Amino acid sequence: ISYIAECDEDYDDTCPGCTDVSYLYGEGSSSEPYITVQYTYTPPTYSISGNIIKCSNSEGGPAQNVRVELSGDGSDYDYTNTSGDFSFTGLTDGEDFTITPISNGNYNDWTFSPVNRNYDNISGNITNCDFEADEPGEIEVDPNNYNFSDECVDDCSGNEDAFSVTNIGCQTVNVQVSSNSNSFVVNPGDENFNLVENESRNVRIKFCPESVGNISGNITFNPSVGSNITRSVSGNGLGIPELSLTPSSWTFDLGVSKTFTLTNEGNAAASGVIDIIGPDNIQFSCSDCQNYNLPPLQSIPIEVTYLPQTSGEMYASLEATCVSSTSCNCSDASASLVGNDIGTSLIVENLKIRGDSITGSGSNYTISGNVEIGHISGNYLVKFPNGEFSINTSGNGSITP
Repeated sequence: ISYIAECDEDYDDTCPGCTDVSYLYGEGSSSEPYITVQYTYTPPTYSISGNIIKCSNSEGGPAQNVRVELSGDGSDYDYTNTSGDFSFTGLTDGEDFTITPISNGNYNDWTFSPVNRNYDNISGNITNCDFEADEPGEIEVDPNNYNFSDECVDDCSGNEDAFSVTNIGCQTVNVQVSSNSNSFVVNPGDENFNLVENESRNVRIKFCPESVGNISGNITFNPSVGSNITRSVSGNGLGIPELSLTPSSWTFDLGVSKTFTLTNEGNAAASGVIDIIGPDNIQFSCSDCQNYNLPPLQSIPIEVTYLPQTSGEMYASLEATCVSSTSCNCSDASASLVGNDIGTSLIVENLKIRGDSITGSGSNYTISGNVEIGHISGNYLVKFPNGEFSINTSGNGSITP
C-alpha cells in the first residue's frame, strides 16, 4: 500500500497491522519533490466453526466423520470429529464463503438441514455454523410373522390381523405393501402411504383362503428408500359343504315316482336329514328320506312318489338339511313338489282307481260310472263301463264290485 505526500505536508507513517514501512524520495513529473510511503499490510483472518448432530430418530448425538466443504473465495474441507465439530481457519477479512456438509461414505443418502450456510463479507469469527444430519427414511415392521386362525374357504368376512409399520429414520418415507397370495388380502387403504419421522401405521391383512388346508404367503413392505421388508403369513382353510337338489322342482301325476339327485358340490363332508315337509307332505312318499352322510363331490338318489288320499293340487318340499363336518356353516337344499289334482280318484294299497263320481268320507267311498283301475306307477289298464265299486282305504284297503 503506498501513497504520495507533498514534501511540505505531513504524512502518516502509521498503519495498524502494517509492517515494513519505507520511504522513497524523488521528484514528480512537475519537478515537485515528493515522498512515497510504502506499507506491507497483512489483513486479519477469521475462522468458521460449527457442529453436526444426528436427528433424534438416530438416537441423536454427534455426527462423526462427516465431510464438510468450504467454497466461495477459498476452498477447503474438514471432517467432523468425535464430538461432531468442524472448523475452517485463516479466512480473510471481508471475503465470502459457503459451508456445505456432504452426503457420502457412512452418510450416503443422508440429508442435512440446512443444505448449506452462506457467509458474506466476514468480519469476525463465526462459531454457530451448525447442521442436523437426517438419516434416510427407514421402516421397522412388527411382528415378524402372523399365523391366522382357521377360516372357511372363500370367506373374507372378518379374520383380520395387522402389522405395525414405523418410520425409524428421519426423512419422510413412502411405503407400498403387496401380497404374493390371493388368500392374504392387504386392506385397500393400506397399500400405499407416507410416514413422517417417528410415525407408525397399522397395515391390515385379511385371511381369505382360496383352498382347503394349510396356506402360506408373504407380505412385502417396499419403502421409497432402504431395503424391502418381507413378513410371512399363514393360515388353515376350512372346507364348506355345498348341497344341491336336482331338479329344483317336479310336478307329479297320481302314483308317479320321480328321482331327485342330492349332490355335495363343496369341499367338506355334509350330513343331515332328508325329509318331505310342507302342508301336503303326507301326500308324497319317500323311501330314501332318512339320515345321510355325503362326502365332497358325491351324490345320492332320492325317489319320491305321489300318493294323494284326497283331491286337489298338493304342495310340499323335499328338503336335505346340512350339517358341515367343519366349523363352517352350510345351507340346506330343497326342491318343490307339486301334485296334480287327482279329481275322482283314490289310492288303495298299490292300486289307483278313478270313476265319473265319488262319494263318501273317511276311509269308505263309492266310485261309479266309467271306472278305471291301474297300478300306481303305471297306466290305467282295467276299465269297467257303468261300474260301481265300494272302496275302503284303511289298512291294506279293499275294492269291492
